[in-house]
Amino acid sequence: MKKTGESTMAEPNTPQKVWLTDKEVGQRYSISRVTIWRKVRSGLLPKPVKMFENTTRWSVAELEAWEQSMIEEKQSA
Repeated sequence: MKKTGESTMAEPNTPQKVWLTDKEVGQRYSISRVTIWRKVRSGLLPKPVKMFENTTRWSVAELEAWEQSMIEEKQSA
């Protein structure tokens, strides 16, 4: 049990969902926010999760899986 004042951060090796905004996704891939949404509409980038009315986020784990599939696709071509 945690004592008062102790950190509430996740323990090491505990899976934790990390979410990115469109701005952060743009920084990750060095593309604009407009380009992100264009790629989502055309199916070239994973769709985000609509969490609340004006809150849309991408799962880092899903982006990493997509990146890995892109690498594997390029290597097999």
